[in-house]
Amino acid sequence: MKKTANKEKIITNIISVIGLLAGIGFLATTILRMKYPSVSPWYSLICAIIGVGIEIILLIRSKRTTKKD
Repeated sequence: MKKTANKEKIITNIISVIGLLAGIGFLATTILRMKYPSVSPWYSLICAIIGVGIEIILLIRSKRTTKKD
């Protein structure tokens, strides 16, 4: 039982780190676009979509784990 909970926590942490990296990527591409307008806006859009998707996944996972308890 404890191993499963630990595994869930590790998976959630990995997903959180990916979401954080997507947010940093979004900020970086936004700043780059201010300095160099030739940078494609698609990079910002892709990072934003990944970030929002991960936040939704984390929200669903947190609701699922609270229902178990």
